[in-house]
Amino acid sequence: MGTWMVRMFGCGAGDSSPTPDRVEGHLAARARPGGGKWVVRAAALVGSVAIVACGLVSMSPRSGAVRVGGDDRTSAMVPASVLRGAVSPPMIRAGTVPHNSKAVSNAVESFNWGGYAASGQAGSFTSAQASFVVPALQSCGLDENSASSFWAGIDGLTTATVEQDGVDATCTDGAAQYFAWYEIYPHPPVLFPQVAVRPGDSIQAAVTYQLGGRYQLRLVDSTTGAVGSVTASLTGASDSSAECIAEDPGTTPVPYSDYGSVTFSTCTANGTAIGRLNPSVITTVAADGASEAVPGALQSNTAFSVRRLVAESTVSSAPAPAPVPPPSPGPGPLPTPVVGMASTPSGDGYWLADASGGVSAHGGAKLYGSMAGARLNSPVAHIVSTSDGLGYWLVAEDGGIFTFGDARFYGSMGGHRLNAPVVDMAPTADDRGYWLVASDGGIFAFGDAPFWGSMGGRRLNAPVVGITADSASGGYWEAASDGGVFAFDAPFEGSTGGLRLDAPIVSMAAAPGTGYWFVATDGGVFAFGAPFHGSGGGQTIPAPIVGMAADSATGGYWLVGRGGAVYSFGAPFYGAG
Repeated sequence: MGTWMVRMFGCGAGDSSPTPDRVEGHLAARARPGGGKWVVRAAALVGSVAIVACGLVSMSPRSGAVRVGGDDRTSAMVPASVLRGAVSPPMIRAGTVPHNSKAVSNAVESFNWGGYAASGQAGSFTSAQASFVVPALQSCGLDENSASSFWAGIDGLTTATVEQDGVDATCTDGAAQYFAWYEIYPHPPVLFPQVAVRPGDSIQAAVTYQLGGRYQLRLVDSTTGAVGSVTASLTGASDSSAECIAEDPGTTPVPYSDYGSVTFSTCTANGTAIGRLNPSVITTVAADGASEAVPGALQSNTAFSVRRLVAESTVSSAPAPAPVPPPSPGPGPLPTPVVGMASTPSGDGYWLADASGGVSAHGGAKLYGSMAGARLNSPVAHIVSTSDGLGYWLVAEDGGIFTFGDARFYGSMGGHRLNAPVVDMAPTADDRGYWLVASDGGIFAFGDAPFWGSMGGRRLNAPVVGITADSASGGYWEAASDGGVFAFDAPFEGSTGGLRLDAPIVSMAAAPGTGYWFVATDGGVFAFGAPFHGSGGGQTIPAPIVGMAADSATGGYWLVGRGGAVYSFGAPFYGAG
């Protein structure tokens, strides 16, 4: 990010370039041409980002701050206390980044960047693009000032320039604020005043090189439809890297905000998935070498999450088997037996669901509603998250579907006569459809979910207990209680069918990347094409295991018992139900 300075900007239609007028350390106002009304054109810094906006300004009695903007969504508190000098360069190396003409694939440590970056010769990159969901700050302490930034850009890995745009999430005197901006470093960053962002908004950030040293910087809030776009010139840029980054923009002067985790659903360079360009994976570290933000593994070569680690973090990436953590003491909030769990796509939390349709949220997972207290025709069988983590479905044994948050209804089997009860569901990759599976292996497809086949009408050695989709092929797997797997347009990785098990299989989860896991009622876990992080097999568990969910950030998994106890393996523990 750029220098801490204040610069006047024109804010008329189509005017997003700096004017020659420059104001250091204060706010300025000018009369609007034509008279009659004052328009304030002001820039200030939150963290190390210049916040530039147009609108009416009023003084706040708190910390000498000013409020910029006119309505509930666009107004933002900008404290006068942050108007002071500091400099934050492009990537600050803590490890070694090779200065060569080939793409790098080593792990890199940085004091301010975390994410993925592709590298090459000068002129190698003409575009960078990222899609991500704005994370909500986990907390803003009393009078806290901290900053975090999420963006796509060109250059900065080994050069002194960066062309970038994205979103900042900051704590300003204890209040959470979110801003959309662009920057042509070493020039200061500039706010997109027409794009007012909130946590949970889906953002597309793109930078494209044009001839003559010009760059188009475009940021779209897909949730609101707001668009910010500008073309700016920069001489001396090398266009030798492209990156998707979660950044500590303040480094030493301003603490790094705790945002839990941020999920990049698409990261491309030159229109190509960044994972196909042999990228560097960049971990943010503190001065003492402790990890502060850790990117997860790439999914489908283009998606990943960056997890913000704080002193209290219990994240563990150790793959070795570990003892089962004890469940939380005391009764949980779910009154009836738990039937399943679902995790957020960023791995920062999970939901538990019980047979009555009650839902409890843990960690970064948000509660969007439940069927608790409602009269159901049939018990709930499972809960499944949407791909962005902003909603979920509940599926009942009669095939009824209940939607919450951004989950959409595409049909159900409620009211239809079934040969066997529905036991699970799986959504398509775009959340525009889903499959239901019954215990006899019958499949019911809705929305854009294609029907690839089923085990309905066939003789099974054991009932089907779960279904999970393969994001790579678009197919799905069915799992039976004896560990048998039936693959439909999805690769077969293995099964325990035909083997004698100590306890029946009750749930199945797709691993991040490839492969899948099963879990049995005794907590035994079976891994196929996926890493084994441990299990509860052979250990004392107070209630049978009923479900499991994958942590896409660490590659680990959670198990949940019928009583709501949660057991984590290679994944952080966020509480029990």
